[in-house]
Amino acid sequence: MKQSSTTRRSVGRLLERIGVDEHWRTVPNLITITRLVLLPALVPLLLNGLFAAALILTVLAFLSDFLDGHIARRTGQVTALGTWLDPVADRVAGLAVMFGLAAGHAIPWQFVALVLVPDVVLFLVSVIRFGGDPRVPVTRIGKVRTAVLFAGLTSVLLGMALLETALLPGWVPVLVGAGFAACLLGLVGHWIAGAQYLHAMLTKPGHRDATPTPVGAGA
Repeated sequence: MKQSSTTRRSVGRLLERIGVDEHWRTVPNLITITRLVLLPALVPLLLNGLFAAALILTVLAFLSDFLDGHIARRTGQVTALGTWLDPVADRVAGLAVMFGLAAGHAIPWQFVALVLVPDVVLFLVSVIRFGGDPRVPVTRIGKVRTAVLFAGLTSVLLGMALLETALLPGWVPVLVGAGFAACLLGLVGHWIAGAQYLHAMLTKPGHRDATPTPVGAGA
């Protein structure tokens, strides 16, 4: 009961921090919200073998991820909503692509499961200890693994799109193979970054009042 009460108070603080921000209607937040709304369309596209269309949507999503963080940094349009929502959109993007590719037999389900394990652990710790708002800074390894995973998934998607359109068929195994190799490298970084974030959460005494920082490169 005590833990449940603590979690409810933490969630309340998160909602209050987001709700009282009068300046959340910013261009970076609009880009992030648009990305989050469009991302669910990836799954049916991939399930129906429309890899070229899925590739275009994925590239747009990844570019918008860079763009919203860049604009927030350059213009000082950093908000509590954006700081919390941007990594959520990143996770939705990555998981949507991975689930679709796995369902289309382009990557194994075991890979998706191994990606999910650290995310689930961090999510549970985040909710239990911080009500979903741990405010843990992004690490360098976290940024690199996100870029590597996105590059790998995009390469696999490009290979499958070439297979779908019968263009440059000789490049299909090269792109898919190189992309999955990059995904495996990103998976290693994912576990290392996950361990860093878990350690930061477990050793963090509590929330501190601080100005949020943009996390356009992913967490």
